[in-house]
Amino acid sequence: MGERAHHRAQVCSGTNLRKCQDLGDSILLILGSFILLNVGINVVILLWKHLKSSLRILFHRFFPKEPQLKGIVTKLFCRQGFYLQANPDGSIQGTPEDTSSFTHFNLIPVGLRVVTIQSAKLGHYMAMNAEGLLYSSPHFTAECRFKECVFENYYVLYASALYRQRSGRAWYLGLDKEGRVMKGNRVKKTKAAAHFVPKLLEVAMYREPSLHSVPETSPSSPPAL
Repeated sequence: MGERAHHRAQVCSGTNLRKCQDLGDSILLILGSFILLNVGINVVILLWKHLKSSLRILFHRFFPKEPQLKGIVTKLFCRQGFYLQANPDGSIQGTPEDTSSFTHFNLIPVGLRVVTIQSAKLGHYMAMNAEGLLYSSPHFTAECRFKECVFENYYVLYASALYRQRSGRAWYLGLDKEGRVMKGNRVKKTKAAAHFVPKLLEVAMYREPSLHSVPETSPSSPPAL
């Protein structure tokens, strides 16, 4: 009688052990499947990101965006008596002559009352760096954005959309009495140096410029003293 009870206990213990082993195997299988599923999802996401970027580049190459921004081709005449001019060597200055094609600029809207000023001849953009110096940039960056506002007597002011004084005073595009570009932080909106009259040449449609990073060192035109 005692031997039967002992034998039955051994059988039960062996059965429970096998069940525990089966349960453990099932848990390990589930965990392994879960890990593999996560790894697979992450791999697919990573591959899709690279594929999506490549597809976007190919799409824009074969199907370029149609011009969507309405701007103007213009000359910017400063109240000092000069037309703003972008030269092939990258310098910017004022000239009294109005026949040069280097005085033609594309005024392209890139925000609410914000424009970029692009040389129609060279394709370069006007830019103002962190020191208030004006320079010509081959790429459109945040330094190429200017706030456009109408002042008294319908003169137009162009202020850097990126930089300003700590007091909040804007840095303006300006020419001195000799036609030289001035540092933006030295140009006052009430002075003739900052007053421009856009002389419309034609209305045009433009594609939105591709935004590039601001260069670590920005070339600049010599500022007026």
